[in-house]
Amino acid sequence: MNGEKNTALKILITDDNTSVRDSLADILSDEGFEVSQAKSFSEGIAQANENNFDIALIDLKLPDGDGAELGQELVKINPGISVIIITGYVDTAENEHKKSDFIYIFKPIDIPYLLKTLKNIRGKSEEGS
Repeated sequence: MNGEKNTALKILITDDNTSVRDSLADILSDEGFEVSQAKSFSEGIAQANENNFDIALIDLKLPDGDGAELGQELVKINPGISVIIITGYVDTAENEHKKSDFIYIFKPIDIPYLLKTLKNIRGKSEEGS
């Protein structure tokens, strides 16, 4: 790296739990990511239609839909987006993972693991630019 700061990757956090969203937003903002938040499937779609996100961090269970389905919709809107699904449902995650390239992270969220995963995505993004 040449010391120049690259543009911050844009992350959309979609979770109906305000404290989870706010905590993740604080942590990820401190790590240099540009963070937006949505509290539902429909709000996530609306945000994605207005912004070009690099990464989506989505709770599997949303009040108005399924997080994996939201991930699929976000990929249709922006084929380059990386999707990370957050869930406490191991069986569901194992079944869903077979159907997609999404990354699954289990609750409670292991923040160091999440940051490592995001840094790997950031590295791949910088290689491609």
